[in-house]
Amino acid sequence: MKMKSLAAGMLTAGAVASLGVIGSADAAQAAACGTSHSVTNAGAKSQYSISCSGGKVYVSGSVTDTDADGKCAQVKAQIIGTWFYSAKACPEGQTKYFSWSHIGSSAAVYTYTV
Repeated sequence: MKMKSLAAGMLTAGAVASLGVIGSADAAQAAACGTSHSVTNAGAKSQYSISCSGGKVYVSGSVTDTDADGKCAQVKAQIIGTWFYSAKACPEGQTKYFSWSHIGSSAAVYTYTV
């Protein structure tokens, strides 16, 4: 059962990779500066923007738990090898906000449940 979930997550990630937004931690494309994203997957919804200024990339937005499944929604981003993690949003309906900055010009951003 767990393998099916992993395979479905990887398929979803591949389907949205062209947007620079990923629902699985297995694959990512860097999202460019000056872009906004809205991601919805099983149990999680996120909205965030990516901007750049002075050699830094800024990622800010929110993540919401959308399912009463006992899991929490979370967003993580990788910027030049450094990982950033939002607070976990749970139970269902709870929203958490995040804001990160780091040297760089793009970010790989993941929305998922834990």
